[in-house]
Amino acid sequence: MTWNQIFDFLYLIFLLFIQFYTYFPNKKYLKLIECYELCLEQDMPKAALDLGKLYDAGKVVEQNYQKAYELYQIAADADLISAIRNCGYGFYYGQHQDIDYKKEYQYFSLGALLHDDANCLYKLGDMYLNGYGDQNEDYAFMLYQRALGCCQKNDRDSVCIAYAQFRVGK
Repeated sequence: MTWNQIFDFLYLIFLLFIQFYTYFPNKKYLKLIECYELCLEQDMPKAALDLGKLYDAGKVVEQNYQKAYELYQIAADADLISAIRNCGYGFYYGQHQDIDYKKEYQYFSLGALLHDDANCLYKLGDMYLNGYGDQNEDYAFMLYQRALGCCQKNDRDSVCIAYAQFRVGK
């Protein structure tokens, strides 16, 4: 068994523990965080994404948007779409710094272009609709239609489907 296989196995066990400790928190979660950090040292970007989500939500650890963003950035550099999307949302809501629509646009564009991600397409549509940058309602409508098509094709994100349907008028 290689070290990568061992770390992958341990990582799956950590995911199970995190589900348990989310519902039954206690001091033992500190070991869990240490394990995630060990995975980070082994260049496992998925661990950075998951740990970022914990800091973002304030589950198991104290909420820290700056730390969450730093971890999301590690995962985004590894081209994980959830991390790219979460970096965009961080700039949209101004969680770890002031609202920055230019950086938000960069992240959502990256997710839309590289992954054809419905959420990124939807948020880009919002940006064009509301004039965060250039205002173009026709382009926004086209982005909403594309997001809706991606949602229906992948059938993964019912919330995004509902929002896109509302914007498109279906």
